[in-house]
Amino acid sequence: MELELLELKYRNRSTHYDDENDSDSMLEAIVSRIHDIVGMILEGSRLNELDEVNKLMLM
Repeated sequence: MELELLELKYRNRSTHYDDENDSDSMLEAIVSRIHDIVGMILEGSRLNELDEVNKLMLM
């Protein structure tokens, strides 16, 4: 569930952030957390959450 919320935050933040020259620390933090979660899923430490997401997607 956290991954979906982060994706929504990322989309919202990226659409409202107009200045492409400066880096947005909040956007970078969101991307970093997404990478962390994906890494944990690939390592298997969040396997239960991945199963939950798959079940919800199949509904």
